[in-house]
Amino acid sequence: MRLRESAASSACLAKPPEEVPPETFKKVVFEFEIPVCKGVIDYAASDLVQFKQYCCLLWGSVFSFLQQVEALMKDYAVPLAIVMGKKVMDLVPHFELSQRATQEEIFLVLKNGSTVQKLLKQPGRRYRGKNGTQMAATKIQATWRCYKLRKSYIGFRHQQWASGIIAISWLIHVHLQRVRKTLKESRQKHLENFHLRTQHLAANWNRIRSSRRTIIHIPSLGYKQSLREADPDFAVHQGSQFGRLCEIKDANVDIIYICPLEVSEELLRYYNKLLGLQPAVRSGNPEDIGDLQDRFKILTPEAINSFPNRPMSLATFLKYSPRTLKRVKNLVQGKEAYIVGGLLNQDDLEVADVLDLPILGSDPEVAHLYSTKSGNKRVFDAAGVPVPPGQYDIYNRQQMIEALSQLIIDNPEVQRWVFKVDNEFGGNGTAFCDITKHLKCYAWLMKEHHRYGPEMWNKKWAHVWATDLDLRYSDHLAMTQIALYVTEGTFDCASSRFQVQLPPKKAPVQKEQARSTSLVSRYVLMSSSIKNGNLSFIYYNVFLQMCKAHGIGYDVRLKEGTIFILFEDQKRNTFGMITIGEHLQGALMTFAQHLFIIYQELSAPNMHAETNFKGAIQDIERILGVTEQNKLKFEEEKKASKAKTSRK
Repeated sequence: MRLRESAASSACLAKPPEEVPPETFKKVVFEFEIPVCKGVIDYAASDLVQFKQYCCLLWGSVFSFLQQVEALMKDYAVPLAIVMGKKVMDLVPHFELSQRATQEEIFLVLKNGSTVQKLLKQPGRRYRGKNGTQMAATKIQATWRCYKLRKSYIGFRHQQWASGIIAISWLIHVHLQRVRKTLKESRQKHLENFHLRTQHLAANWNRIRSSRRTIIHIPSLGYKQSLREADPDFAVHQGSQFGRLCEIKDANVDIIYICPLEVSEELLRYYNKLLGLQPAVRSGNPEDIGDLQDRFKILTPEAINSFPNRPMSLATFLKYSPRTLKRVKNLVQGKEAYIVGGLLNQDDLEVADVLDLPILGSDPEVAHLYSTKSGNKRVFDAAGVPVPPGQYDIYNRQQMIEALSQLIIDNPEVQRWVFKVDNEFGGNGTAFCDITKHLKCYAWLMKEHHRYGPEMWNKKWAHVWATDLDLRYSDHLAMTQIALYVTEGTFDCASSRFQVQLPPKKAPVQKEQARSTSLVSRYVLMSSSIKNGNLSFIYYNVFLQMCKAHGIGYDVRLKEGTIFILFEDQKRNTFGMITIGEHLQGALMTFAQHLFIIYQELSAPNMHAETNFKGAIQDIERILGVTEQNKLKFEEEKKASKAKTSRK
């Protein structure tokens, strides 16, 4: 029996174990799934033991990784997660023993990784797992402490920012106060020097005006910035007073004209020829053209290139132009000289201080105060001159309505009322209202007025009204200077009579002693703002040749015709025009006819440019109609007076 048992046991020991095919084992290992139930892995499971035997060389790293998976599943109370064995073996070689896997790496080895990831992202999920209460308390404490510290830090930063702002503001305030004080002292010094030089100029005026002198013309318009920026042609308005050059009519006067625009050689030749007409006007011979270019200089401040398209006053440009100031100093050195400005401001006084020359003009504050529309009215009231019915010093809508209502009641015959903004210039800020169109009760008002009211105006033709006042060298004055220069005429302001002396006619030698000059009246029509955008497409010499071809020109012998005032050579869309005639109606018709000819030459079917030609021609036609009516009335009144005289 024993032999049989030993033989049987020997037979059993000798029998080799059944081998598992390699492909079957590889399939089991690589498809091994390790369940993690509620954060716990069953390490005694046969499948895991078999996986451990297969991964014996990497088991330390695998075990560490599985512990991290367990901890993560416990922390977030994940009910079930399935770890893929193959992916663990692929991932583990890249880890060290002390290295911790990230959640994204753990999700990569999970079969249900997307489901687990959604669970982990649920709000508050962390506090349902291991030590959830303690973690929640820790989170609350940390959040509260962070809130308190951040609030305290934000308060500190706000206080720090506020203290910095206060410190910077105080430094800026102190600096501005210092600058204001310096500017105030400087401006006060300039003003005192201005008054001292003005007093010296007034005391020596009789001597200066009869001696050799140089006049520096600075046609600066010192309006405030908002008014300057609202005018797109502000530089042209400042540079439109070339008529100041005509003051060289006095043989003792030399002119330095400061221009805010670049002056081309073409413009210089034109004004040299215009100013050279004086000998021809005196003799009546068009060929007697003089050359006076050594008696006038036209300078442009270099600062206009540094501040392009900036509507600054000419005095400001000149203040920042040291080369031009130096040249003016050299030109007037050792000579009697003074400045004739425009609407003065502080920069004019500073320029006068730099040049050490007096200014022929009023105090800037006085000039600005009385250059407004209300300021004009106050001057007229103080002077007692007749003015049209109106009201000034109006500051709000209600006051305007009340004033206009009272004016309509007091002056029912006035059919159009004009409104003007107090501080505007150059025709800007002007509007009108036709009472007959907009006042429904106007017919009833006139009926009641004729029924009860007295006659307000018996002699309207006898009224001469003062409507505007410029406390500066105005465009009208500059144009008048040109008219006086090219005619050698005289203008009586009291009678508004413009007279010229015609040159003697040619006579035989035996009658030479009988030749005499005749004094005749002339009528002058002028405009300093004629616009046509198409003019910018041609040069001035072409424009003048075109006018000459149409017979538009000036006769130096008869002292009649049309003269153009050219302002600038860049845009070339604005010019001035003076027409001198023997009769008022003739001058009006000539002005309108010449405008119409120029408009026809400059216009084209496919070119539509901004122009005021049509409006000017229509205004002249209306004036012609009024003059014709006045002429007929005058003749009727004259006949009626003769009839009364014959009856007596």
